[in-house]
Formats: sequence, C-alpha cells, structure tokens
Amino acid sequence: MDDLDKKILQLLTVGISSYEDLARSCNVTRNTVYRRIAALEKKGIIKNIIRCNVDFGQLEITPVCVSIKLAQADIDKACCLLSAHKNVRLLLRSFGDHNLNLLAFCPKGKEGEIIQSITSILENFSTTCIDISVGFVWEKTDLTSIEDQFTFEEKISGVIEKNIR
Repeated sequence: MDDLDKKILQLLTVGISSYEDLARSCNVTRNTVYRRIAALEKKGIIKNIIRCNVDFGQLEITPVCVSIKLAQADIDKACCLLSAHKNVRLLLRSFGDHNLNLLAFCPKGKEGEIIQSITSILENFSTTCIDISVGFVWEKTDLTSIEDQFTFEEKISGVIEKNIR
C-alpha cells in the first residue's frame, strides 16, 4: 500500500464516492482510481458498497427524528415494537438525556399521522421525555473512526498487515 492507496481510503471514509471525484482529489486518472479500488477490494481491505446522501425533499419524504427517555426496563420491548414500525428506518440505543433515538421517513403530508403512530407505541411505556424534530438536511457524513492513540495511517497499516498474514 502506497500513499495513493492511503489517500483513496481516507477520501472514501469521508464520503467521496465517485471515481471522478476521487481521481480529481488524488490528481490521477479515473482508471487509476478504479484499478486501485479493485486491488484494495481483492486484498479484503475494502468492500464495494454504494452510499449516498439522498435529497428527501425531491422524493417528497420528510425525515422525523424522535429522541426518547424510557425506563431502562422498557427499552428491549420498546425497541422490538418500534423496529417493526414500517416508517422507522434507524433505531439507536444511547446514553445521556435520551436512551432511545429513531429516524422515521414520512410521506409529505403524513408527518402528523406517522408521529402519532410512533408516540402511541410509546404510551405503553414509562417515558419521561419525547423530543421530536421534523425535517432536516443531511449536511455531513464522516465514517472515519475516532482518532485516539493511533493515526489513520497506523490503523490502515495494521489492517494491511493483518490481511497479508
């Protein structure tokens, strides 16, 4: 793995995903990027998965975030019921002011109905707080890991060494 491979990996983790964008950022050709990514896939360092930021407004979908503080004894059952809700797309347990967070996709004009169906599920549990945010714009996706005692390059080198053995 050379500096170009490391640069491609770094750019992929912060959301640059087209071969053209990667080539431009790395000052190489699209074919070079394509071959490098294929080699990284063959070595098992990356998996080719397509990700994108969707403009929900263009699809007439309103994203709704719901943050909930539940009694600890109710979390498992609440997660089970909420995960079965057809509009809930992301469900996260967390720590802090809220211990359950969800993202629901609502057809435009149906936000109130969907929010009511979600909150009616929560009425069966001991909730002390429900905060709802309707609509948002995805500003950033950065999937790089938190930099702690290792640099990005040291982490990549460790992955490579592990896969070579």
